Amino acid sequence: VETLVALNAGAVALGAWPAYALARRYLSRGVALALVVAFLLQPAQATLARDVHAVTFALPLLLAALWALDARRTVAFCAFAGLALLAKENVALVVAALSLLGLWTRRLKPLVALLVLALALGWLVVALQVVIPAFGGDHARATMTRFSHLGGSWPAVLLSPFRDPRAFWGCVFNSESLAYLWRLLAPMGLLPLLAPSSWLLALPDLAQNLLSNH
Repeated sequence: VETLVALNAGAVALGAWPAYALARRYLSRGVALALVVAFLLQPAQATLARDVHAVTFALPLLLAALWALDARRTVAFCAFAGLALLAKENVALVVAALSLLGLWTRRLKPLVALLVLALALGWLVVALQVVIPAFGGDHARATMTRFSHLGGSWPAVLLSPFRDPRAFWGCVFNSESLAYLWRLLAPMGLLPLLAPSSWLLALPDLAQNLLSNH
């Protein structure tokens, strides 16, 4: 257990390299270092001392994929994104968002972006419907209990903004959700609000956390 905790924290620490490389492309060395320090010292990182989450191992790989995407290094992007998919099934949604960002910003050729998108979503289906059940898990049903207030199925949840807008927006705009968003944004000086295009990458996880009753 102690080894897993150390490896989990090490994965986050490794994220400093691609984060710095990405920041350094646009900013001075001092400002880039300051952003990396802010990233490493976020209050949320304190949970690394007591919890182990498989999704954490995807963090440095996703940051490296973002760096490669920004640098228009297609092969490196595909490699890092593909490895990130192995961490946990829901990482597929972030990889899908990365491919859409690459398509939108024209940093990926349309064919490559669509192939990565199809691979990510295909892997998500295979993981949920084949891999996890094969090992005796029922992750899909267990996950759906977190969204029972929005419907009993994924289509119902996806349609909830139109089917039951009061319940949907009630999950987004309440004291707990706003406090959660503040804890995410405040350590970075609210700077993410100045880059709306990057919200696409955060949207899958933000949606899961804001809409969940867990």
